[in-house]
Amino acid sequence: MSKPFIILSGAIKNIGDFLIFDRAKQLLNEYVSDNLIEYRRDTSFDHKISELNSSRGIIICGGPGFSSTMYPDIYALTSNLKNIQVPIIPLGVGWSGKPKNEPEKFNFSDSSRELMDYIDQTSGLYSCRDEITKQILIREKYEKVIMTGCPVWYDIKSLGKKFSEKKEVKKIVFSTPADRNLFKQTIKLLNLLKRIFPKSEIYISFHRGIKPDKYTGYRSAAVYMAESFYSKWKGFKVVDTSFDLKKLDFYNDCDLHIGFRVHAHLFFLSKRLPSILISEDGRGSGMAKTFNLPDFFAFDPQLTQKIEDYIKLSLNTNFGNMTHTSKFIDEQFPIMHDFLNKIKNL
Repeated sequence: MSKPFIILSGAIKNIGDFLIFDRAKQLLNEYVSDNLIEYRRDTSFDHKISELNSSRGIIICGGPGFSSTMYPDIYALTSNLKNIQVPIIPLGVGWSGKPKNEPEKFNFSDSSRELMDYIDQTSGLYSCRDEITKQILIREKYEKVIMTGCPVWYDIKSLGKKFSEKKEVKKIVFSTPADRNLFKQTIKLLNLLKRIFPKSEIYISFHRGIKPDKYTGYRSAAVYMAESFYSKWKGFKVVDTSFDLKKLDFYNDCDLHIGFRVHAHLFFLSKRLPSILISEDGRGSGMAKTFNLPDFFAFDPQLTQKIEDYIKLSLNTNFGNMTHTSKFIDEQFPIMHDFLNKIKNL
């Protein structure tokens, strides 16, 4: 058996990170290798350096990892990068979204630049998930970047299939925001959904859970619980979708997603199902730009009216205004496939 790849996951609580890692593993198993060793991205390999250097390389599986403090705050790796002797490959990684809505002000810290330089000068293989991230990396002088898209774009069984133009919307997923300051916007949108879809079954999905724990502070949890209570009062079905990917199985039976979670949006588009994303920060805006879809800013005072207008437009066309997303994913897949082949041939 060939040497394994070490793959790094950001899956801790947010179900979007579990989805990223799952789709990345499917792609790697199908097109690169089935000999994969999984670790969390915050794992220190200082005492596992021989295992690290006995592998074929380290693959960072998606997520918003291109951050000013990506090393060592997000990817612990080792206390001394010079101890690493194998390639490191970011696969479909995105900009962290900070500084918020100001990608032109982004820059890597000295330690993060050390990691990026190592990647650039050794394997030279790093891919990103959207056009804004690509522009940032090029501006930061990492011009070998390839825009493969996020691993979640690619549901292997759905590749080549047509977009589902829904004539009837029976089940809807609304994904709630992470930012607790969006409580009022969320309530307005819930009321809008109730008014536009009075007969539809509506699920309110909390990707980061509802109650406080070591990953969610009390202030944020208080807002999430208030949103949950209000949703139940309005007759919606509340689902805590954190921690366990199986909790998303019901998404497959739904007709439409509306909400703030980028990876709920990408899940639906990957399945050729309609989705309307509301951008909390540059991560959502990056996807909107890349897919040539409207960028609805979460803090826009006119957000509710704009979403209402877009829902009505979408319903009038049986969501034909989104069918180009399926063609786009299919056209991008050869780029992802080629990138995976490059990893395989390392």
